[in-house]
Amino acid sequence: MRANGVAAVLEGMLTAAQLAEMNAAFDACDDIIQRRDFGDEEGSLSRGSTALAGSHGRGDTGELMQWPEPWCFPFRELLTHPRTVRIMLDLVGEGFHYSSANGITMETGAEGHMMHGGGGGQREAWKYNCDRNGEIECNLITVMYQLADIGPGDGGLVCIPCA
Repeated sequence: MRANGVAAVLEGMLTAAQLAEMNAAFDACDDIIQRRDFGDEEGSLSRGSTALAGSHGRGDTGELMQWPEPWCFPFRELLTHPRTVRIMLDLVGEGFHYSSANGITMETGAEGHMMHGGGGGQREAWKYNCDRNGEIECNLITVMYQLADIGPGDGGLVCIPCA
């Protein structure tokens, strides 16, 4: 969510019960999570950045909505999360749609990754640009739910203003 051009962190979006259910799903589906191979430049998300380099790749969940039952259910319920839906309606109005729901797991030493989404050759829905007034034009809004606490120095989402 943006307020005066700043991305916002909204705490308390999920209840303790929802967090417990989702974390239990991650534990039960550990065999589905694939550690990303970053052995070559093409597979690396850090794209040669020493600041983002790691000793191993992150874990990729695949499509959470397609995990086996009952483990997919807590993620499917997020599609109608009342507070999130209200925010989306306030930001873009009616007509937004779900694209995908996948997750990542990060452990100490996992590589970070470079900014993505604005370059050529990307899906049209992922592209963004900045207009002459420094306003970002984008066809994609990402909603992220953190299922564990993140502290200073742990990494996270980076937002870079246009102007």
